Amino acid sequence: MVYTTGDVTKETASIWSVDAIESIKFIQDSNVETFKNTVIGIIGNSYDPTKVYILWGCVNTGANYNISAGAVFYAGEIYTVDLTSFTPTNVAVGTMTSVGSGTLIKFSDNTYKDILLLRKFVITDGASGSGTSGTNGDFANWVSLSGLVRQGNIIRQIDTITAGNMGTGVDKVLHTITPATFNINNLKIDYSSSYAASADTAVILKLWKNPTIVGGNVTSGTILMSVSDKIGITGNEDSVISFTTMYNYAANDVLVITGNAASGTPGLQNFSNLIVDGISN
Repeated sequence: MVYTTGDVTKETASIWSVDAIESIKFIQDSNVETFKNTVIGIIGNSYDPTKVYILWGCVNTGANYNISAGAVFYAGEIYTVDLTSFTPTNVAVGTMTSVGSGTLIKFSDNTYKDILLLRKFVITDGASGSGTSGTNGDFANWVSLSGLVRQGNIIRQIDTITAGNMGTGVDKVLHTITPATFNINNLKIDYSSSYAASADTAVILKLWKNPTIVGGNVTSGTILMSVSDKIGITGNEDSVISFTTMYNYAANDVLVITGNAASGTPGLQNFSNLIVDGISN
């Protein structure tokens, strides 16, 4: 259901709606729907309605439980979490609760009722699985949304070569790319290296998929990218070789980068960096 706005054309100076509670509920539902779609969009396809996601705060410090205030997202709604501190006999569990706000609303019979409810996740000591949503309600199993956004949806890996030479007439393995998570579906590969040789020489960098490697050299495989350049300027000055490409990663793919020089054995100089940005499912 998509909530938008009320149709005010039905009201005039002499006739208006008396169902204020229903109107307020519509506005409330509209806000809930907006926040729900926004947060689920941030979480991405990994969203699980049975899990409790920490939006901010809810940090435990100290040997016992000393949990800061914050807010969580659960089953499509946002809940406040109050500061709490206790010495556990079991584990910290979160339970969804509704309590009166203390603000009394006047009814047509001239009575006042506390109908405005505050919905919170309350953290208390209890047996594992005894809170809301079973063991997903255990505080230890709450998912940090900030951590998920940084690591779950976009993953950055940086690898470096500490030493080594390119191959001469062979495709020597310089880097092996292994994504850090199992659910990567797309990679942006950004490679840059600084090599030098005693004499000018042509070199080729290649990105391979599922190659055959013998003695540290690739003998066959699928070439995804090949870049040619020239290094080893007079005086052993560094020459930077780089490339950037996108790759639709499949589970268990092996990706390697190789270097092949026409002559000499160009050696690594100041740096060789491989940055891999992965977008997860």
